Amino acid sequence: SFLALPPRGTLAEGHCWIVPMSPCVSLSAAPEDLLAEVNEFKKALVAMLKAADEDCVFLETVMSVGRNKGLPNASGRNTLLECVPLSADLGATVPMYFKKALDEADEMWSQHKKIIDTSRGRGIQNSVPPGFPYFHVEFGLDGGYAHVIENADKFPAHFGASVVGGMLDRPPRTWLHPRNEPFPQQKQAVVRFVERFRPFDWTVRLDQAGGSA
Repeated sequence: SFLALPPRGTLAEGHCWIVPMSPCVSLSAAPEDLLAEVNEFKKALVAMLKAADEDCVFLETVMSVGRNKGLPNASGRNTLLECVPLSADLGATVPMYFKKALDEADEMWSQHKKIIDTSRGRGIQNSVPPGFPYFHVEFGLDGGYAHVIENADKFPAHFGASVVGGMLDRPPRTWLHPRNEPFPQQKQAVVRFVERFRPFDWTVRLDQAGGSA
């Protein structure tokens, strides 16, 4: 797995993706070694943000187990996990925002009201069976809420971005009609992110261990 910055639709400074390198349509069906990598990146990002008194949410949207149309990853074949930084104050209230939004989503797009609590160590792997499309939001490392998507034609692929973007007072065009950011701006964002993440980069320890072996 690796980290990448979204070329468009950035919601906040430090908004990034955790992208599996091997084929993986959803983290609910991911092998254990891939999940371990993703979890290491999650812990590193949370530590990086905590050092700046910030919080974050992780978002995964699996519109189809065959092809994730309409999602940020252009190929549509692999899932990705978005990390969106938030202030500590917003981080304390974000579960309430998502609970309300998912309740409303159930009323609009689902026949069965069902918000799945993925906290207390359950995780998405023990909450949604492989083969089901879903939306999952995690509040840092504390678990979160999952929602099985019954009708992908009605459930908006930008659901998670719209909730977080609304909290951050971002204009709706950010997720409805995202535009590629100019390359110099993207390059500067990558440089800033790399510098900020370097002290928390767990892959460096792997490289050092490999070099000393």
